[in-house]
Amino acid sequence: MKKLFSILFILLLIVCVASCELPNNKPNDKPNDQTYEVKFLDEKGNVLGIEKVEKNKTINEPSYSIDGYDTISWLYNGQPWDFENDIVQSNIELVIKTKAHVHEFVNGTCKCGYKLSDSSLPNLSEEELKNLTATVTFWHTMGQSNQVVIDEIIKAFNEIYPNIKVTHSSQGDYADLRHKILISMLSGQTPTIALASPDDISLYLGQRVGNVYYGPMALDEFINHPVYGLTKKQLEDFDLNSLKQSTSFDDNGKFYLVPFIRNTEVLYFNATWFEEKGLLEKYNLGEIEYVDDIPTFVRNEGAVLTWEQIEEIGKFFVEQPEYKALSTAEKSDYYFMSYDDEANLFITLTKQWGGEYTKLTGANQGEFVFNNAQSKAMVKWYKDAFDAGYFATASAWGDPDAYTSDRFVNGQVKMVIGSSAGANYNNPGDKFVLGILPYPQRENSEHKYAFLNSIDLTLFDSKSELEELAGWLFIKYLTTWTEGLPVEKQPAYIWNTRTGYLPVLNSVRNSLEYNKFLQEGSLNGIAQKIALEQREYFYSTPAFIGSPYGREEVENLIKAVLYVNYNVEDAFFNALAELQYKYN
Repeated sequence: MKKLFSILFILLLIVCVASCELPNNKPNDKPNDQTYEVKFLDEKGNVLGIEKVEKNKTINEPSYSIDGYDTISWLYNGQPWDFENDIVQSNIELVIKTKAHVHEFVNGTCKCGYKLSDSSLPNLSEEELKNLTATVTFWHTMGQSNQVVIDEIIKAFNEIYPNIKVTHSSQGDYADLRHKILISMLSGQTPTIALASPDDISLYLGQRVGNVYYGPMALDEFINHPVYGLTKKQLEDFDLNSLKQSTSFDDNGKFYLVPFIRNTEVLYFNATWFEEKGLLEKYNLGEIEYVDDIPTFVRNEGAVLTWEQIEEIGKFFVEQPEYKALSTAEKSDYYFMSYDDEANLFITLTKQWGGEYTKLTGANQGEFVFNNAQSKAMVKWYKDAFDAGYFATASAWGDPDAYTSDRFVNGQVKMVIGSSAGANYNNPGDKFVLGILPYPQRENSEHKYAFLNSIDLTLFDSKSELEELAGWLFIKYLTTWTEGLPVEKQPAYIWNTRTGYLPVLNSVRNSLEYNKFLQEGSLNGIAQKIALEQREYFYSTPAFIGSPYGREEVENLIKAVLYVNYNVEDAFFNALAELQYKYN
């Protein structure tokens, strides 16, 4: 009997345990749909963190930050997120908005914790700075007219720092300058300062091997020094996009450049020929009027030409009796329109055709992605227009280093796409009346772009701390607003109005004097005014190790298709093969 009861007890226990087993998920079980995912991103789209938030609840403001930057706000669809009142009702992404951190010292310590005693720079007083003795070498690519402006600025600089000698010299074009700097970095014979693009800095930083380094210096300690650094007002005076380009080379956002030169591309055309052919009226561009007894093109407000219209006028050009009368050999010297810069042609029109040129894959890392249908369609379109006699580039006349401006003022082309800072080079004098229009866009397209060229100033690691400091003082004087100086004596204002380069300082661009200059009717003023009209279309290519090689190879690609008669597929294959060889 006891054995029977024992068996029954065990069976009852098994039933109880089975009945208490946790239930499996059933088909009608629903996941929790009351929780959403909030992603916090940096401005490049990298994920800083992810949090789960209940539906209709607010979010605590995150502590994520970017080294070297102060957080201003978090943006949702471009608008600041209100952490006290905004509630989460779906999966969302919040993007951090930042500004560069400027140290504010109290008793030698910034509120961020940085101490002046941590600096490796010479701690000289303002009086000691004025007596600083050093020689600064400045390498650039400037022509004679711009060197005259630099000489004047150096003369004014020496009124403050009489014992700092600044010597400057042109090293050729930008490719020449880059090549010479790369060689000088190997021997330690670098200049004190030089012009450099973001592409150049990425390349120079990639040459660092071991502890011996003569490349560009991080400028953060100079910028943040309480005696000879930049004030918060001076730093925030720079255009925000320019500052971001200056700090895009590593994850720490260090400064390697100070913004200096900006220019875009505009369209120069022979307004006299356009008037004679009835094209000013047909395309509602404007008219030629006498201003102070000088025939002058007066543009209608908002007048532009699209690529479709330029192609149409190109067809009209080759149908003119004077063109048809030329021999086949002579026709190779005459085109309707020429583009000065083959690399810009490829990159900008790739973007206008809806394709991409490069993309970033990490800090100072990227890849070339122009092997796409849009880029190839664009190159074929330009090739067809070249074969028809409509379009060419500066290389059409056999000189690889030439610009089209000489051909333009001689009447061999009726239209040029060139730098907004090149108005004086395209000045025909009394040969014909010059007209200037914005860079062409495609009709009915959402892909509207105009290239913004960025050439800035960088400081090289030197054997002398005092030489580095003197170089920094000249960079600061040349690029920032100096308190107490009238606008017309500000170095940045002088540089912009005398050279044709666009302002990088808001204080210059917004000054009454600069806006008066834009209205006065000088060629530089007209070109800059038209250039600034297209600011909403400005773009710059991301910089990474090897990115300068991309410009070289797409330039060669265009030349190969137009002048060596490569087919488009072969030209793309060769360009990508060269990049694979150079980049890796």
